[in-house]
Amino acid sequence: MERRFSDIWKNEFRVFRYNRSEDDEKCRTCGNREYCGGGSCHTWDFEKKKQKLCIADI
Repeated sequence: MERRFSDIWKNEFRVFRYNRSEDDEKCRTCGNREYCGGGSCHTWDFEKKKQKLCIADI
């Protein structure tokens, strides 16, 4: 049975659409957040709920 892309996106990729920057005080209050969107999944520390690489610090 084939599934629709919209079904897979809504149900399987929820973790990628979640705005993790809301969980990090530094990200939540950062003036540069509109440019980075809270960073990407591959630079996020899921255990500490913090971004490992911040563009504001570069």
